[in-house]
Amino acid sequence: MYNATMSNAHDVTTTAGETFTAADSAALALAVYRRFGRDSGAAAAAWRRLLQNGTSDRDFMALCLDATIREKMERTGPGAR
Repeated sequence: MYNATMSNAHDVTTTAGETFTAADSAALALAVYRRFGRDSGAAAAAWRRLLQNGTSDRDFMALCLDATIREKMERTGPGAR
């Protein structure tokens, strides 16, 4: 299962030699989720096709949740509720 606290373990290097971080992956997952009308099943299926992997619906939604939390923290600051 995806774990945001292990974010560095999920960093990858792209074919262009750039680092694609766990935060980047979470933001991309959230964009896919939004693009598919917030339909978690359809979005997770699109994610699996895009990345050609076996990410579960649950792990995909965990990525989306991570991105949502990051977005909120950026808007309000880490100490805000």
